[in-house]
Amino acid sequence: MTTKDIAYEVVKMLDSKKGQKLRLLKIDRVSSLADYFVICTGTSNTHVRTLCDLAEDTLEKLGVTFRKEEEKIQEEKMHVKETEEMELGIDM
Repeated sequence: MTTKDIAYEVVKMLDSKKGQKLRLLKIDRVSSLADYFVICTGTSNTHVRTLCDLAEDTLEKLGVTFRKEEEKIQEEKMHVKETEEMELGIDM
């Protein structure tokens, strides 16, 4: 499955869940981070959160692996805590 196919699957899923103002931008020539960028709005904060969760679930089902922002933040907090405890001479 190509990145284009993956992006279209996400857009189709968002559309089926009433995502609004859907846009799929091809950005591979201007960014090394991604080939496509999906923009979508919703009717409420809850709707937008649901759309985000569904997009992530769709990507995972298609075999796309990524780290969620919350996981990164928790890992960084743990690293800071461990570093502080080591500097204070506290055994873990």
